Amino acid sequence: MAETIRLLDSVDATTCAGGMLLSQGPRALRARGPKTWLERAVAEFRDGVAVPAPDDRGAFARLVGALRQQGWVTSEPVAGPELDGLPHQRQVGYLGLFGDAPARMQRRLSAARVAVIGVGGIGALLAQQLVAAGVRHLWLVDHDEVEAHNLNRQHLYVRADIGVPKVAAAATRLAATAPDVVVTGVRRRITTSDDLADLPQDLDLVVVAADSPADIAGICWAWAALAQVPVAMAAVGLDTGYWGPLLVPSMGHCWWCFDTERRSRLSADEGRMEATVHAPTPYSFGPSNATIAALLSHDVLRFLASGQALTLGARGHLRFDTGSTTIFRGPEACGCPPGPHRQPSGHPSV
Repeated sequence: MAETIRLLDSVDATTCAGGMLLSQGPRALRARGPKTWLERAVAEFRDGVAVPAPDDRGAFARLVGALRQQGWVTSEPVAGPELDGLPHQRQVGYLGLFGDAPARMQRRLSAARVAVIGVGGIGALLAQQLVAAGVRHLWLVDHDEVEAHNLNRQHLYVRADIGVPKVAAAATRLAATAPDVVVTGVRRRITTSDDLADLPQDLDLVVVAADSPADIAGICWAWAALAQVPVAMAAVGLDTGYWGPLLVPSMGHCWWCFDTERRSRLSADEGRMEATVHAPTPYSFGPSNATIAALLSHDVLRFLASGQALTLGARGHLRFDTGSTTIFRGPEACGCPPGPHRQPSGHPSV
């Protein structure tokens, strides 16, 4: 039986002078020919057609070949009613932006196992996004309780949650969105990598969304590097925020090397300013937290679905006053001497 293929749902088609413009995001392909024929051909291709024979040189076969070169063709069938009523029902088509197997990517999200360290201004919003997107296995780590001043930015919680441990309140709120979500709460302050010992070592990702202690990224990396678990992180200041890097030990990434390289590129004043910051800002603004949490969530979900992300091995830095974004790419491979954590001298011990 011949293989059936079809055009990805995320590809738009619009008639134009001389033919049809097909596009996905910023990428576009102009197909020339009779508009009526192109409209019919694209409509048939959306429903699914047999793969043209290798020696077929007809117009339709050439159109299919051009679309395949763009990566806009899938062998997955059209989504059936199994997604009806689910929060992520309309998401599968969007996943076509990340690759040619959106249904398989959705299944990857449903099977993903993610730990979130810190369920506050970024972590709480990330957890919401993960569950709404179909992730069903979460480990939430936080020592704190919900307080009234959290509610301007930690939108997962409501006033009734004040005084409740964040990991417990989060589990309740997330279950209201997805009753089948499995949330494991770990109420603990993280001060050393040993404090993460209760996390399973077969996680797909650890996300560092806590802002203390100052070396929380290094603490989490020390545990994750040994367990060979990828790590992502994000933080928000007063006028700036960052998301990333997303580091994968098996790809040769290293937090120590990344941070050393990043610091080496700071100006003298930037270095002095960073050295004086040892505690998170006492101030907060909901929109800035939500912006960074959204950018982080986009990259985390893309990575879990496809293995790719804008901040894979990189950090995005956003200035809220101008909207300007810069991307810093770290070294592709670890240059640390061999050791338990591959940690160079000169970095603080974890």
